[in-house]
Amino acid sequence: MKCENCNVREAVVHITKIVNGEKQAFNLCEPCANKLEGLLEDDHLFDFHKFFSGLLDSGGFSFPSSQPQRTYDLVCPLCKIRYSTFKQTGKVGCNQCYETFGKQLNPLIRRIHGSDKHTGKIPHNVDSKIKIKRDLEELNKRLKKAIENEEYELAAKIRDELKAKNQEL
Repeated sequence: MKCENCNVREAVVHITKIVNGEKQAFNLCEPCANKLEGLLEDDHLFDFHKFFSGLLDSGGFSFPSSQPQRTYDLVCPLCKIRYSTFKQTGKVGCNQCYETFGKQLNPLIRRIHGSDKHTGKIPHNVDSKIKIKRDLEELNKRLKKAIENEEYELAAKIRDELKAKNQEL
C-alpha cells in the first residue's frame, strides 16, 4: 500500500483518528508520518514510541529527567544489531540478541508474557516424560499459589496429584 501523502514510498504507519464519532484513517510512509507528528501533537494523540521507549528503558513508565543521562549502546556480536535499533523497531536480529540484551529484555518479556521462559506446544509424538515434567511444573505453580492463598484443601489435592505424577516418571 502506497503512502497517501506522497504516493511514492510504502505506507508503514497506519493512523486512525476518531473525532466526534467520525473515523479518519491515514496510511503513511515513515518520513511523511514524522512530518505529520508535529501537527498531530496538538491533537493530544498518544505517542506510542515514547510509551514503548519508556517501558524498555525503565521497566515501567518514565518521566523526563532534568539531569543528563549517560547512555551506551549494546551491540549483538553475531548480527551487529544495536540495542537502540531494537528499541526503535521492537525486533531482535538473531537468537544471540536475547543473550546480549538479556538484562534489558527479560523484565520486559516477563511483564508482557508473565514469564521469561518459553513453553511452546509439545508435538504429539514426543516422549511422554517431557509432558509429565511440564505437568509437574504447572502443578508446582498451582501448589505454591494455593498455599499463598491459604487454600489448604486444594493444596492437599494438588500435592497428591504431584505424588502421582512423580511416580509416572
